[in-house]
Order: sequence, then structure tokens, then C-alpha cells
Amino acid sequence: MGNTDNVVRYVKDAQSRKIKVEPPHINHSAWKFKVKGDTIFFALGAIKGVGQGAVEAIVEARESTPEKKFDSIDHFFETVDFTRVNKKVIECLIKAGAFEGFGAHQAQLMKGYEKFLDRAASARKDREVGQTSLFDMLGGAEEKSTDKVVMEPCAQWPRAAKLQYEKEVLGFYLSDHPMAGYSNVLRIWTTCTIDGLAKQEPERRVIIAGLITEYREIITKKGSRMAFARLEDLTGNVELVVFPEPFSKHEMQLKTDQPVLVGGKLEREDGENAASKVMVDRVGLLDEVIRKSKHMTFKIDQTMSDRLDGLSELLQRHPGPTNVELEIDLPLLHKTVTMAVTEPDGINPSAEFFEGLHSLFGRTDFLEIRS
Repeated sequence: MGNTDNVVRYVKDAQSRKIKVEPPHINHSAWKFKVKGDTIFFALGAIKGVGQGAVEAIVEARESTPEKKFDSIDHFFETVDFTRVNKKVIECLIKAGAFEGFGAHQAQLMKGYEKFLDRAASARKDREVGQTSLFDMLGGAEEKSTDKVVMEPCAQWPRAAKLQYEKEVLGFYLSDHPMAGYSNVLRIWTTCTIDGLAKQEPERRVIIAGLITEYREIITKKGSRMAFARLEDLTGNVELVVFPEPFSKHEMQLKTDQPVLVGGKLEREDGENAASKVMVDRVGLLDEVIRKSKHMTFKIDQTMSDRLDGLSELLQRHPGPTNVELEIDLPLLHKTVTMAVTEPDGINPSAEFFEGLHSLFGRTDFLEIRS
């Protein structure tokens, strides 16, 4: 359970076989990975910061209920023995998305879970001393039990933050990936995806995009700093070698958790299935590159029509210099109509804009950008 590389390999293997791997959940997961039908639920024991004793306490509490599941967040906190489950475990479960489907989002839970713990501790203390209040004796127990914890409303975590927390506690991205939906956007700037490097000729310059997932600095014999890193996209990962001169220019971009564009010379060792590496000469933040784009086209089909008002509001919130047009598919007329957006007369394609676009449609692969 503690070897993240093995967990990633098992999950990727299952996904390659079209087996769905769901994030961990307090109602479905166990210490080890659990199969339900044609779905695998991620193991509670594979969440960083969650020990076996805590998992056993959760599973025992769940199995003690008539329906073998928690029917609400209140039920979870009322049932689990929190002498065996501490605050860190709860926070890791929240970051992993293990409380999905109970009507509260992760930001609310992180902000308000201590209220549930306080109430559970008070109830446990009363049970231990056998205390029964006058209120209970007069028949108020039922009313008292319905006194639920009320969580304060707050903004949901942005998609990027949710994914970062997920990676923090699982070791990798499972429910989604920060690079998802960028395929059309990246086509105009990149040579290929990372798995496409195998088809490129060695010694040529390539441009690829992804996230820096590993980073290590060293000091050369001459006393200069350089780095080795690993870039990941949806198709794979590749080693990056950054010598002192490009390192001095791009150190900050190499240490970011944001998507980047990386340019450099492709090298490949001799032999079958030899690994590729990129000798980096330039690194740029993808967000900054996209901001410089001159034109964006949204390809709209009928499945998206009920969210056009939301798209209009999103465009209005992000005015800027990039021209926008809508390409609308009209299947009944066998036509595609292109319309220029004039209000606003341009947008600012920032990370916040893409966050809003993904939240609205759940994807961004209908977007095309021209530089």
C-alpha cells in the first residue's frame, strides 16, 4: 500500500483494460482495493496519512449499521469511534474525495468537520458517564437527535486545487488530470504528445507540454546549478535535463505546479524500447502562452445549448484582447453557423477562465485557439 509507484501502475493497468477505478469512498472502500461489479474502488489504505487502525474503525462502524453504509455525514460522525480516527485522517479523507455524494462539497467539509467531531465527542462523553438529561427524560431525545450540524456556505475549491489535494494524498491524479481538455489548445504550439516522442527523430528540437512531476537539482564540477526533472501529460512522462545556462533562465518555471511548455533537443538511447529524454533549452508557463493567443473558437453542439447563458456570463466576466467566435452545429438544417462574439469584444484566456469553462461544461476539448 505504501508504494505509490506500484499503486499508479496497478491503476493505469486497470484503466488500460477499460476497468473503471473510482476514488476512495467511506461507503464502498476498504483497507485494500475493492471490486464492486465492473468497478474498482480505491483503497482507503492507499491514502497517505490514513493508517490501518483508522480504516478498521471506519469499516467496523459501517458494517455495524443495518444497511452496511453511512446514510449521511452526520451518520458517519455519530457511528465511527473517533478515539481511533484523528483529525489528520479526516482531512486526508476529505482531500481524497471520500465523502462525495452527501450534499456537502470538500471546502465546506474541511471548514466544518470539527463541529461534527465536537458533537461526537460530547455524545461519547455523555454515554461514558451514563448521563441522561432532564430534557431526555421528558421525551426530548428525538428532537435533540435531529439537531444537525449546519455547515457554513462557502465557495467550492477550484478544480486545480481539488486535483492538487487529490495528488497530495493519493500520490497521483485519479479523478481527473490538470492537462485534460487541452488537446485542441496545445496542438498549435507542441510538436507532439509525450508518447509521440518515440516517433520523432533523435537530435531534432521538440516542444511538449505537461506538468513537472519530479525535480532534482545538482551542483556541477564547476560549481554551477543544473536540474533533472520529469514532465507528465495524459499519455506518459519523459525525463528532462536542464543544463546550467537554461536553468539560470527558467528556474522558477521548473518549480511551478502549473502546466508548462518545454522546448529542447530530443535524445534517445540506442536499443529497442530505449527511453527518450529532452535536453531543455526553454520552459514557459502554458497560461502565459495562451494569454498571447489572438483568436478562440468555441465549437458548440446541441448537447451544450442549455449552458450558453452560462458561457455568455463567463465571457462577460473575463474581458480581454483575444477575439472569440462561436461555431454552432445545426444538425436539423445540416449547417454549421459561425458567429462573432461582440459582447464582450474579446476575452482574457486566463487560468481562471479555463477553470470556469471546465466547471460549466466538464471539458474544454471543444475549444480551438489560434496564435
